[in-house]
Amino acid sequence: MPNDSFTGSAADPSDLRAAGWTVAVHNDYRLNNQFHTFWIFTKDNLCYKGEGLSDAEALDQIRKQVGLPVQQFIPLDDATKLQMAGVLLQTGSEQQKIDAVGYISSLPPRF
Repeated sequence: MPNDSFTGSAADPSDLRAAGWTVAVHNDYRLNNQFHTFWIFTKDNLCYKGEGLSDAEALDQIRKQVGLPVQQFIPLDDATKLQMAGVLLQTGSEQQKIDAVGYISSLPPRF
């Protein structure tokens, strides 16, 4: 049973679940060495999909489609993402460090 307590994070689908929507599919993948994710939610005979570079972006697409408030996803610029990846390399879990290295490796040579 999913946890229905919404944390307030745009990456948390609990508000959708609390509104009666069920996760049919959630998948994280890489395309051209860049992280992507998609979610599909169902309710009754309806189905909505959101896809983006983050859970927050994909879930906000679904929120718009079903009439729930968007959690104010703000895309980060490359410099901010690089800074965050550097922090994860220093303090993150092993998986976060692997993800950070993957992100840094995917950046164009200008960085």
